[in-house]
Amino acid sequence: MDERPTTLKIRSVGRLRSGTRPWLWINLLSLDAPLVAVVWQALFAKCMTTPIHPAAFAVLGLSVWFIYVSDRLLDALGQYGNRAARHRFYREYWNIFSTMAVTALFAIGMLCARLDPRVIRNGLVLLTAVLVYLVLVHFGPDTGRRFWPKELAVAVLFAIGTGLVTWSRTEFPQSSMVLPICLFAALCWLNCTAVEYWEWKAARDTCDLPPHPVTVWLGLHLDSISFGVFVCCAVVFCWLPVRLQPIVASSLISAAALFWLDRNRDRFSADAQRVLVDVTLVSPMIFVLTKPGT
Repeated sequence: MDERPTTLKIRSVGRLRSGTRPWLWINLLSLDAPLVAVVWQALFAKCMTTPIHPAAFAVLGLSVWFIYVSDRLLDALGQYGNRAARHRFYREYWNIFSTMAVTALFAIGMLCARLDPRVIRNGLVLLTAVLVYLVLVHFGPDTGRRFWPKELAVAVLFAIGTGLVTWSRTEFPQSSMVLPICLFAALCWLNCTAVEYWEWKAARDTCDLPPHPVTVWLGLHLDSISFGVFVCCAVVFCWLPVRLQPIVASSLISAAALFWLDRNRDRFSADAQRVLVDVTLVSPMIFVLTKPGT
């Protein structure tokens, strides 16, 4: 029982040291989530014609990275320490990443001086919610987490944080941001569900704490639900203002990509699945890098 996790840890770290699979670094170094957040923030700002200071992109990217690294560092010390490659990796390099996280926190504080006071005020409210989430997940009783799927909480907090700057500074009615953020939150929920369900299914025999029943149900029907999101996006696409259509189109593409990945995931390794499921959310790059009218 104890030999398997040790072997997996050595193999995972060995791959990084040998450099044979460098494409996995983006996930193990927690760079995928900041990338997703920044490209969606850029899309929200572009569609809402809201200028954003470069510092806001830096703060969002560093904040997401800090939260994800902190979460994984706490996982590495707890019951998930041997569950996945990223957990074993962070346990191996705990001191290095904890130092980097503290450095990132100081950088965030310095960059916040360049932000709009409205953004800072709303960001502090969101920060409180994130801290409550981390405390409940890592220090709360296991029985308490049975009442809510943590994947949903992550998705909602992530989506709100990504749209926070645009929502705080837009000249349009703030209510027009509700649908874009909800669509993105739905995709994030499916993304987190896929990761949790696939990893739990692969390590079911050695996992003492199964996911929330809602997560298991969503994981079982991930392809159908992704297709449902795809259809919903296609239906509402023509009914929305032209300026919001790129957001719906990005959601449509991401839902289709997630549908395809769930149907074909057996063709990929567990590490590849973990990377590709985040790749499905970088669809806004198509529109962010495209000039209006082209």
